[in-house]
Amino acid sequence: MKLVKQFNTFLNNTVNINDDRLKTLNDRVDAISNFLSGAPVIGDMYIEVIPQGSMAHRTIIKPLPNHEFDADILLHLQPNENWEAKDYIQELYTAFRTSATYKDRLTRKSRCVRVQYAGDCHVDVVPFLERQPGLFYITNKDEGESGDYERTDPTGYTAWLDEQNRTTGGNLIKVIRLLKWLRDYKQTFTCRSVVLNILIGQRINSVHLLSDDKYYSDVPTTLVHALEDLRDYLNDYPTYMPMISDPACPELDYNHRWDNDQYLNFRQKVIFYAAKARAAYDEQDRTTSIKLWRELFGDDFGETTELSASMFADDVMQRVADPGEQFIENMRPVKEDKRYQLKIVGRARPKARFQSYPLPIRGNRIERYRTIDFTIERCNVPGNYEVFWKIKNRGTEATDAECLRGEIVPGRTHSEPTQYRGSHYVECYIVKDGVCVARDRQRVIIF
Repeated sequence: MKLVKQFNTFLNNTVNINDDRLKTLNDRVDAISNFLSGAPVIGDMYIEVIPQGSMAHRTIIKPLPNHEFDADILLHLQPNENWEAKDYIQELYTAFRTSATYKDRLTRKSRCVRVQYAGDCHVDVVPFLERQPGLFYITNKDEGESGDYERTDPTGYTAWLDEQNRTTGGNLIKVIRLLKWLRDYKQTFTCRSVVLNILIGQRINSVHLLSDDKYYSDVPTTLVHALEDLRDYLNDYPTYMPMISDPACPELDYNHRWDNDQYLNFRQKVIFYAAKARAAYDEQDRTTSIKLWRELFGDDFGETTELSASMFADDVMQRVADPGEQFIENMRPVKEDKRYQLKIVGRARPKARFQSYPLPIRGNRIERYRTIDFTIERCNVPGNYEVFWKIKNRGTEATDAECLRGEIVPGRTHSEPTQYRGSHYVECYIVKDGVCVARDRQRVIIF
């Protein structure tokens, strides 16, 4: 059985990082950003701090006991023509050493400076440079005598993962969290998170929706299909690992992140877990299905409780209508046509000390007190049509302010200020001949 509610509860109570940890992490990243913007030497080169990795992708999960959680952030700097690649790590380390807050928390790594906090958290700060127009690099201080510059496109990678997640209606990110938790809980295979993200993310394909519009309809369905599609892909590589290239920067590969023995073990476990998930999914007896899912995820799976209004619980919350909330289904007939493609993009307006950027390249994250302009980036609906927008706030701040909204308004474009922390969204509807034929959603995470 699908057991969608049980998956929602399991994600909320066991897998998703809890809000107090997430708030602490955001506060520490903000403090690091504020310090570095005014730090000696580094402050003169400072452009901005960009979250990357699991923090930007929202794939961060609750750590197991005695394990850490972490954040990776890019420190975007103006290049210094007088520095070698290795100097960026050293100068960043020197800047941190001037602070009583940070000087005893530091470790120099090959590509970053790590700030270690008491308890279960650390933040890796990675120098990030645009050395040529549109070409970005990080530095590796341990590569050669002078260090080396490594080509990268982390914001492009984040945008790619966001696009794949949209194809699944937001379920891919939840599936990645489940698989990361399975890896950490079972400890039966080794796979770096970036490798896991690519292997699973590249199996997502909108072509499946043409023959089965329910292919990614919910978390358990997406989980089963993603595992089986990954199994089928890995079956083409029975003895050696495939090339694992960065989707946004193909010249960058991640094969060095594991060895062939680790790959072969991972392949074997994917085949095994895909069969387990399919058996649990197809089982029609509720009690037996829960038992089979527990063989994958442990005894914490199977409960159903009311979900809180936390940052990640908003992903899975099944709400009744909030006061004043409108639904397109009550305003127009809805008959979505999978031939029609619609993609909206929110772009942050520039502000003092903050650049303009499309939300997907930053994991849809934005600070408070900014303005977002929403436009249609792609729409192949032919002829004349109407455009409508829905604005939905969620989370404790918007709830306390009685500003959950949910109205649907017309317009070819739409703009919104950011005010309440939380995971919100804007939806766009294309209405042709009085019927809603396409829709898309832009998540907006205000921190």
